[in-house]
Parts: sequence; structure tokens; C-alpha cells
Amino acid sequence: MVDGPNFRPPEQMRVRCYYRGADNQQQQIIVRDFCDAKKWLIVGEYTDATVGGDALQEMLAEASIGETIVTYDIARIARSSERIREIVTSLTNRSVRFVCVFGGIDTDEPRGRAIFAAANFFTRSLFSEP
Repeated sequence: MVDGPNFRPPEQMRVRCYYRGADNQQQQIIVRDFCDAKKWLIVGEYTDATVGGDALQEMLAEASIGETIVTYDIARIARSSERIREIVTSLTNRSVRFVCVFGGIDTDEPRGRAIFAAANFFTRSLFSEP
């Protein structure tokens, strides 16, 4: 029985949302709607006006095992593919999921892992060429 006396609903996904740029209010609406549709619990929201601001650093420091970082667009996290790779690798090494609403990137899904594997390969090949 799904709703019987011994039923315990799965723990609600805890998420931290990150917004950056002049259109951050629009990003907030989209990301909040995305999280609401998945019934995810937003435990923190972080907004920066510029790349690599204090809010990004705070969010990365506060994210804990089992949580998810959600952003509207991957370009909101960093400008360079190398920095994005560093951030996402650090998060996955700490068992923190990364989800990008625009583009459908999710490091807990095969497609998201494949995108980052390809990006890592491309970045390494760029730096290893003579």
C-alpha cells in the first residue's frame, strides 16, 4: 500500500539555485518553476551581478552531499569551459548534483555525464596540443 501507515515518502531533493546577470529575475522565475515542477525544496538562492562573485563562492562552499545545484544556463556559472569543468568536477567529487535548466544538463543522468566527459576531453586536447 503506497499511503499505508508504514509509508515514508522519499526525502525531498534539497537544491541551491544560482543566478547571475542582468536578467536574474527572469532566471529566478524559470528555475523556481523548474524546481517546483519536480517538487524539489529550495534551501538557498544565490545571486551575483558579475562572474565569479561572492554568492557563487558561498553557494559552492555551502553545498553538501546529496544536494543539487540548479542554474538556468551553464554560462551563468563561469565564462571559460575550463572553469566550468573545475566547478562541476568539484561538485560531483563531493556528491553534489549539478543541473542546468537550459540545455537539460544533469550530472546524475547519462546525457549530462556524457556532455561533461566530452567537454573534459576537448579541454584536455586543446591544452596538450603543441
